[in-house]
Amino acid sequence: MTKHTSKDDLLDNTTHGANLNAKFEIGDEFLKILRDNTFNGIDRGDVIDHMAKVLEISEWIKIPDVDLNPIRLHVFSNLLGGDAKEWWNNEID
Repeated sequence: MTKHTSKDDLLDNTTHGANLNAKFEIGDEFLKILRDNTFNGIDRGDVIDHMAKVLEISEWIKIPDVDLNPIRLHVFSNLLGGDAKEWWNNEID
């Protein structure tokens, strides 16, 4: 049987030991890339391809002594739109 992993579980696991006070700025070009690669879940896009894209995009972020997992989770949530974003937001509750 598969165990359901909640978003809170992911956040707890990704923030453990992370430098949560690190300051950085996300540039306009990076934000454009996020907008251009939104996954909405409607068009039957491949979830595996989307996750690979999230990992590829998050590899561009280089911050010394910062755990990238919380940033990857943030990038993932910002690459969702439509039904997929609604699903993600419902997971918060």
